[in-house]
Amino acid sequence: MNNLSENPLFHERLRMLIERVLLLCLVFLPLTAHGAWLNFRSNPQHTGRTAEIGPEKPFVKWRLDKVTIMNNHSPVVGPDGTVYTLRGIGYLNDAVYAVKPDGTVKWTYSKGDMNFGQPELSRSGTLYTLASIKPKTGSLKEGYLIGLDALSGDLKTERKLSDISADLWTPHIVIDSKDNVFVGAADILYAMNADGTKRWSYKFVTGEKGNNPEYSIGPTLSPDEKTLYYYKRFDGGVMALDSATGKVMWHDKSPYLTDISIPTAGPDGTIYIPDAKTEALYALKPDGTLKWKAVFEGLRLFNSNATIGIDGTVYIEAERSIPSVGNAGGKIFALSQVDGKVKWSYDVKAGTLASPMAIDGKGNIYYGTGDGHIVCFNSEGQLLWRFLVGVLPKKGGRVEEFQIHMSGPVISDGTLYIIVGSYAKGGALVAIGSR
Repeated sequence: MNNLSENPLFHERLRMLIERVLLLCLVFLPLTAHGAWLNFRSNPQHTGRTAEIGPEKPFVKWRLDKVTIMNNHSPVVGPDGTVYTLRGIGYLNDAVYAVKPDGTVKWTYSKGDMNFGQPELSRSGTLYTLASIKPKTGSLKEGYLIGLDALSGDLKTERKLSDISADLWTPHIVIDSKDNVFVGAADILYAMNADGTKRWSYKFVTGEKGNNPEYSIGPTLSPDEKTLYYYKRFDGGVMALDSATGKVMWHDKSPYLTDISIPTAGPDGTIYIPDAKTEALYALKPDGTLKWKAVFEGLRLFNSNATIGIDGTVYIEAERSIPSVGNAGGKIFALSQVDGKVKWSYDVKAGTLASPMAIDGKGNIYYGTGDGHIVCFNSEGQLLWRFLVGVLPKKGGRVEEFQIHMSGPVISDGTLYIIVGSYAKGGALVAIGSR
């Protein structure tokens, strides 16, 4: 009989079993205990808020730049400190990367010419991403839900959702506290139970020639997780669906316009909708009626997302409306949750404003600007620090644009993670600690 204690395969399997048990133990602890940032914008309500504390005296701990990291998404962080991100340039994000807390690569996953979208991590250890792949026949890419083992990177789930692929540079997936998965994929909104079985699906009307961009933004869950809010992107309004059945509860058909904005659900149930057409942030009551409207004349909310502070303050970024100047900067506003009136504002001198904000357990706000800086200020609007993670222009040169674009700060265990780079050259995953 073989001695198992001398069998290398036995030891490897035992090690993986121990890792899985430890991961599950960590997962079911409160998130503040292990610093996980499982979702895009921290939680299924997309408030951008965490109990974690961000850096006070920033410095670069490490920079993963040996591979090109796509700067059109935000990383997520598991309970063991593993950071999950995407490799790619522009919109061609062809691999999922798992990175250890020290900046070394743990595993990678790729499959042929499949492209991947914003990752989301379940509490039970599955990493989900919406993917697209061009079939052998036909010109349109198909949309798939991919589920990977967060520890090993092994494929667990591959489910075709649609004959039409959504834009993968927008967020698409939300996962509730029971690991039920909700996916907005082009012409379908799909709900899957934690065991992988289908819960329900809602089919949208397909656009001309199969082109359906108005339905390629992900859903948001209400605080009680009973309602799913869906922003239909181009003139389609906002829908509220029963998360258990998929039944439409109400549909606000206002012709809202956005590029990458998604709804934010506040702790009191208020839903915040940025609209580029009217240059306004709309606050809707849980029944879909208007609570208040804040107008930002001369500014654009095309890529804006609302963020909710500890005291309920609503934060929103808005770009200057100068189409011919790509790095015109803009402003960050703090608004009253009661009536939407401005409490204070912060002027961003340069760079696009398309990076979602993050708020830590002290109420400090972190934001990445298009010119490669991260700014941190307290809830009163006082600037605490401004830190360069990108590239400064040569003397007399123009600031390189889109250095931080659609990648928001992610805070875990005292470290801030962000992706910085460019479309043409690709980006880097940067870990920022405190001295």
